[in-house]
Amino acid sequence: MWLGLWWLSVVFPRIVHVDDNRSEVGAALDAVRDALAVLAGAGPWRASDKQVASLILETEVFARRLAGVQLAAIAEGVTRGLPFSHGAGTGRAAPGRWVRSLIAVTPGDAARRADLAGALFTTTGLGPGATELTPTRNAVLAGRVSTAHATHIVDAIEQLLPPHTPAGVVDDATRAEAQALLLACAAGGTGPDGTHAPLDPTQVAKAATALTATNDRTHRPGAARPAPAPAACGRPRVTPSAIAASCTPASRRANTSVSRISEATCLSLARHGPAP
Repeated sequence: MWLGLWWLSVVFPRIVHVDDNRSEVGAALDAVRDALAVLAGAGPWRASDKQVASLILETEVFARRLAGVQLAAIAEGVTRGLPFSHGAGTGRAAPGRWVRSLIAVTPGDAARRADLAGALFTTTGLGPGATELTPTRNAVLAGRVSTAHATHIVDAIEQLLPPHTPAGVVDDATRAEAQALLLACAAGGTGPDGTHAPLDPTQVAKAATALTATNDRTHRPGAARPAPAPAACGRPRVTPSAIAASCTPASRRANTSVSRISEATCLSLARHGPAP
């Protein structure tokens, strides 16, 4: 994943942030804390069957949104140089060490959160950063997808960028389409291909792997070459340089919806997974 935050943990002059917004942030935290206390005290045994199901669904959305806010806070802290000032040192591992000093998570989990925060909430470092990943960032903050979904989507977009894919093979529009279709598959809903349930992170990872599979000319030596299962439109494989054309005869491409083809392909790949 992009390393957009780690270099910000080194020492150089910074703006000192005072607590002039503490009242706003503090009030928001107090409101969330109070609301959670009310919700926890309501007692699911008092709820109807429909309300129990709603409680499960809505609390998942709340958890996803809170995770997104946490990522934004991690990115802000690293941008301010808090890892260094709190003794986490410098370098790539510093943001993760700082996160782990605050919350009891594994080193790997802390590093993944710091990496995802850097990818979604900063424009620094390698790759397009937050500007290109705005749709994924917004989906996490809205609770439409989880941070696990977002991690696989970010990794997929990274695979479509140099050095993983040669420069010029995948243009900006194609990467945007790839991100949009993976988000649509992760979030579920009604689209051009009908209504479908959200895909879990493992299914999204399978679809992302198949989607970013390259041909022999651009394939990285030594890396596995996933071959996706046949998509709904009948072609056996998708390459990052031509998502829109992967399933469509040349005579029909001008009048065919790219999103329709892409989402159908994504769902098919996620259901069947790459061929062994």
